[in-house]
Amino acid sequence: MSNSNDGGRAFPTQLGQCDGMSLRDWFAGQALQALIARNEDGNVNVSVAYKVADAMLLARETTAREVR
Repeated sequence: MSNSNDGGRAFPTQLGQCDGMSLRDWFAGQALQALIARNEDGNVNVSVAYKVADAMLLARETTAREVR
């Protein structure tokens, strides 16, 4: 699944020398840690972590629109 909105840079720098990872990748990594911690048999599907990340980005966009 490809998401055109990657949320921008997770850790932007003022100098712009290093783009770093996208916010989507950061969210997916955080979700993956939770999935691994909850899974007893060690069988984790990484694509689930990206689905969670995409849902988090969508919720973030929705919340930002509501605040405006």
